[in-house]
Amino acid sequence: MASTTSRQDFLSVFPSLVKDVLDDAKKYNVPQNALDWLEKSLNANTPTGKLNRGISVPDSVSLLLKRPLTADELQQAATLGWLTELLQAFFLVADDIMDSSITRRGEPCWYRQPGVGLVAINDAFMLESAIYLILKKEFRKHAAYLDLIELFHEVTWQTELGQLCDLITAPEDNVDLGNFSMAKYSFIVIYKTAYYSFYLPVALALHLTGLATPGNLKQAHDILIPMGEYFQIQDDYLDAYGDPAVIGKIGTDIKDNKCGWLINKALLIATPEQRKTLDENYGQKDDAKEAKVKQLYNELQLETHYQQEEEKRVAEIRQRIADVDEGEGLQKKPLFQSVHGQSAGSSFPTLYPGLVFGSNANDTTVEMSGSSEKRDIKNHLLFEVATEVANRVGGIYSVLKSKAPVTTAEYGDRYTLIGPLNKTSAAVEVEELEPPPGHVRDTINSMKERGIEIMYGRWLIEGAPRVLLINTATGYRWLSEWKGDLWSQAGIPSPEGDHETNEAIVLGYLVAWFLGEFVSRERKRAVVAHFHEWLAGVALPLARKRKIDCTTIFTTHATLLGRYLCAGSVDFYNNLQFFDVDAEAGKRGIYHRYCIERAAAHSCDVFTTVSHITAFESEHLLKRKPDGVLPNGLNVKKFSAVHEFQNLHSVQKEKIHDFVRGHFYGHLDFDLDNTLYFFTAGRYEYRNKGVDMFIEGLARLNHRMKLSGTKTTVIAFLIMPAQTSSLSVESLKGQAVIKALSDTVGSIERGIGRRLFERSVGWKEGDALPDEKELITSADRVALRRRLFAMKRHGLPPIVTHNMINDAEDPVLNQLRRVQLFNQSSDRVKVIFHPEFLNSNNPVLSLDYEDFVRGTHLGVFPSYYEPWGYTPAECTVMGVPSLTTNLSGFGCYMDELIENAPDYGIYIVDRRTKGVDDSVNQLTDFMFDYTQKSRRQRINQRNRTERLSDLLDWKRMGMEYIKARQLALRRAYPASFDDEGDYDDIIGGTEQKISRPLSVPGSPRDRSGMMTPGDFASLQEGKEGLSTDDYIAWRLPEEEEPEDIPFTLTLKKKGSDTNSPAPGLIGGLNGSS
Repeated sequence: MASTTSRQDFLSVFPSLVKDVLDDAKKYNVPQNALDWLEKSLNANTPTGKLNRGISVPDSVSLLLKRPLTADELQQAATLGWLTELLQAFFLVADDIMDSSITRRGEPCWYRQPGVGLVAINDAFMLESAIYLILKKEFRKHAAYLDLIELFHEVTWQTELGQLCDLITAPEDNVDLGNFSMAKYSFIVIYKTAYYSFYLPVALALHLTGLATPGNLKQAHDILIPMGEYFQIQDDYLDAYGDPAVIGKIGTDIKDNKCGWLINKALLIATPEQRKTLDENYGQKDDAKEAKVKQLYNELQLETHYQQEEEKRVAEIRQRIADVDEGEGLQKKPLFQSVHGQSAGSSFPTLYPGLVFGSNANDTTVEMSGSSEKRDIKNHLLFEVATEVANRVGGIYSVLKSKAPVTTAEYGDRYTLIGPLNKTSAAVEVEELEPPPGHVRDTINSMKERGIEIMYGRWLIEGAPRVLLINTATGYRWLSEWKGDLWSQAGIPSPEGDHETNEAIVLGYLVAWFLGEFVSRERKRAVVAHFHEWLAGVALPLARKRKIDCTTIFTTHATLLGRYLCAGSVDFYNNLQFFDVDAEAGKRGIYHRYCIERAAAHSCDVFTTVSHITAFESEHLLKRKPDGVLPNGLNVKKFSAVHEFQNLHSVQKEKIHDFVRGHFYGHLDFDLDNTLYFFTAGRYEYRNKGVDMFIEGLARLNHRMKLSGTKTTVIAFLIMPAQTSSLSVESLKGQAVIKALSDTVGSIERGIGRRLFERSVGWKEGDALPDEKELITSADRVALRRRLFAMKRHGLPPIVTHNMINDAEDPVLNQLRRVQLFNQSSDRVKVIFHPEFLNSNNPVLSLDYEDFVRGTHLGVFPSYYEPWGYTPAECTVMGVPSLTTNLSGFGCYMDELIENAPDYGIYIVDRRTKGVDDSVNQLTDFMFDYTQKSRRQRINQRNRTERLSDLLDWKRMGMEYIKARQLALRRAYPASFDDEGDYDDIIGGTEQKISRPLSVPGSPRDRSGMMTPGDFASLQEGKEGLSTDDYIAWRLPEEEEPEDIPFTLTLKKKGSDTNSPAPGLIGGLNGSS
């Protein structure tokens, strides 16, 4: 069960206790510097840990009283909790000195901090004295005052006895295994750990509530002391066998000569020869000797012995809890589970699988397909969960937003998106509504009653889907418990300080809470929950563990480890099957995140990715073969006439011309009518996005264009956000100079027109026609001359528009300097690095991204790691040719679909089978060939490119989502699919389908009797009963009329083996799974 006391509430009590201590010290006229020292010691050593022992005191009080605490009760209980933390601080400060420790909780130990030294010994005494000072002030009139004092004295004495035995049994400077015994070990862990960590908090709660009868104290003692002993045995085991990336520390017990459970067990069962090995190697500061001890542990099968010990102790503690006499107010499971749930790393929650830390409302467990009643499959409900619902962060926002019209057309009010509440974005993107009567409203109200803030409303986009946004901040009170539960239930670690992971955990538990409670109310209709990315995936292992009666889909849009590995200098795709994924994730500090992602992939009913290349990657990195591919689509809006998007190109290109005139003022020695605009854009992932290859290709293109003698100029834009301080003065000056020139010329033009008109009105036969000397005044000439002189420039046009914070270390700028692309007059390729996303309010390049793309000629995205690639897809639907690679999902998709892709404005660089130099040459060839095209050829190609947009429309791509949901339903509720007739019922009957509109290019697999884009059927058909028919069009918005000019798209035909993958890429994906 969850803690009822938030960390924040608990922390809020501590300052008043510090004040009490300082006020008492002031009575003795203590100098100010001594008061400052005491205050610093209290704050540095007491409230910096996990506070599990302290928080368990008010939690235990609340459980014993069977209600939430009042403010006064919380103050009293939290005060006792802080006294346990002061006791802990006293022990740790002293222990660090005795053990010569270096760090504590990631910081230098107190005695090692500047100016402290052995003064820390006295500080430890003062931390202990503070306990009794506060007890006297706060509890002098309490009936249990003497009992509380005696309890602290007894526990302190017991702990010191345990510490003494530990110090003389296992000194680091004198290794003697003859001192060790299992009896000594048991004494040390009971008295050094179990009393003050496990027994003390509950005993304090019993005394505070007046329930500290001899019987209750004995029962608590008889359960909590063995529980503490078991906890230490588990900790000893993890020290040797646990993964440091998981447990958060590197085990050192062997080197430190610790009297632990493993060594004592080994001494009991070792042969004389093995004992000799232990004597020679245990307690030595030597990696090789430590390895020999671990090897001997394996020979002795200590892991098996530990598992047997664990089973025995768990059974004993379970029985003791079952035997508790509740007649005197003591409770069984809730109290003892709450207490021990606070213990970091403890696996004890598995003792009570029916009780899960969290909400108290999400404990409902129901069977999935074993239910006696069938759920309604045809009218099932769909929840889609992501962190970017009405919250623009990255590409998933685009996926959800563009897909919304087809999904809402299919589901109507049976579709709801769930995500975290970002109040800033929700204020402009969501219309808040009162939930309609029903189970959703009941569940929301139930969660609100327990303090969870939820916004329900309509997302203000096309389709207007309903959204349910949860304020994760209102769930942080349970974060520590949920972290412990995630570790115990799924083995997923969660280190301190990772805010993104904390958000993922809180969101996951809140979503699981919502789904668990909702399906317990909604008993008739089936529920499909579709999760996007690891940040939303924590709920998946929870749903599986709790047996929440819904079927789940998980889509990874990119693997965490893949992105990190590709950013480094590794041959990623040719070594996928050889990576030690745990080690690689650990080295990069993302092991805990990787665990969440992998758990999500393995816990869902249907696992999908956005492309075949990512499916191949996921199979090796996440260790599960995806069930299919869900390619990303776009909500394509067609123009009524072909020339409309060409006109838009001309309008936006002229706006780019305006910027270029300002940027290159004084050096505009090239013809803008013979200038081509290339660009790349996206996140600043220098290697993953292929920026390194793009710049190298531009340098080679520049050289080739110079040799060819062409008059064409290429201006290459790099649009990606980097750390900047401001726009550069030179960039602002350029735009100001050109604006001033434009204003002056405009003024002169108007004057000439006015004078010409007046001269013409008064013209008589025989008069001379007006000449330039009459029309252009001397003032006009002076003004124009001043503007022209202002355009003089001594330096070259800048290669970057902003002042960079780390100019000398920026990889893009360094490579531009290395290849000497400096915008020289002789260069046929000019470069402009704009380290900021575009928007129309930018004073330099005043264009929104979509308008900018429409004005360019070629998008270049030679990515090394690109699971899908929205940027080239967006170029395609806007009629802009683009260059991508066969390592991007989009590139693979188009390469499989289209014959002679370059004819349609899709240039695909081979980064899979070619070396780097050959790939750069191919990239350069594509760009050079494009510069050789005539204007008419470019217009024709843009027409063909724009026609490809139908291949990317959600009306086509969305069919794969339907298949994924159908597969999930079949796996979760197989009894509901008795025969093929049921399938027709699910999709509404075959007679309702309509044929594909002529305006939609057919699937290549339609025409050759093969497949649809996601290849779901190649994975599952014949096993899951999936249909390969086209999208359920009758439920979608009506199609537009066929266009007047038919367009023949040459689509690739496959061989007779419909399941054959592209060589080397998806060989492990298609086929039986």
